[in-house]
Amino acid sequence: MLLAVIGGVLTVLTVLAGLVQLPSSLAGPGGIATGITLVVTAGFALLVVVAGRQWGGPETVYW
Repeated sequence: MLLAVIGGVLTVLTVLAGLVQLPSSLAGPGGIATGITLVVTAGFALLVVVAGRQWGGPETVYW
């Protein structure tokens, strides 16, 4: 349950951070690296959520 909650929070924070940083990061020279970092972070958070569902059952995660 704890892993699922952490994964969900990470996913939400990653999406919000991506929306805030997207315009400025894509315009700069580090835009590609920032984009890759956001994708990897979101992917990791998604894996944590999926693992939480598998270990804790479908009733563990509500989002």
